[in-house]
Amino acid sequence: MIIVGKEDSFVRSTSAGTLTIKANGATATEENGEVFIVKKADDQWKIARYLYNKMGTLSQAVSTDVTENKASSYTEADRSAINSLTTATHSSALASSDAAAVSNLFETNRVLTAPDAPTMKGAAAIKATYEGVFSAIKLTLAFTIDEIVIDGDYSYVRSHSGGTTLINATGQTVPASYREIFVVKKVDGVWKISWYAYNQSS
Repeated sequence: MIIVGKEDSFVRSTSAGTLTIKANGATATEENGEVFIVKKADDQWKIARYLYNKMGTLSQAVSTDVTENKASSYTEADRSAINSLTTATHSSALASSDAAAVSNLFETNRVLTAPDAPTMKGAAAIKATYEGVFSAIKLTLAFTIDEIVIDGDYSYVRSHSGGTTLINATGQTVPASYREIFVVKKVDGVWKISWYAYNQSS
């Protein structure tokens, strides 16, 4: 899918091929889901931000949907609302292990791209994914915003998070850290998550 804005555009894609290890010539299947943030500079589109995850099960795109992001003005209230959505409301829903609350933060055409997992689309799939996650672990994360860029009715947020993961089966608590890209959309005056992609920090 491509969302085309005046200066910033968002691309969600999949890729499939092979990975060759130069040291020994061994090959392996490589299947990824990607989010590109591209920016227009001197009338040329350039990649500004890029995040990808290996997919546990390939869900290859068969067509490309293109959406026009119509430019509109925004205020500091928009920026504040986006910040609150990602650092407070989303964080609280995760900490409470409430799959429905997390899913409700997403807009209608919602998409979740997680490591080693197929792309999840739609309310039911995302809610079921978080139900599975919360049955296995409890997350306590603090999100720090690295960047917010607003372009029309869409915005992207680049963040990082840190905290702990409690493994429910064993009671063990381990450190957790992630990197995230949120693409958010203004729907009836309210900012909602449209795409969410994350991976683990090394």
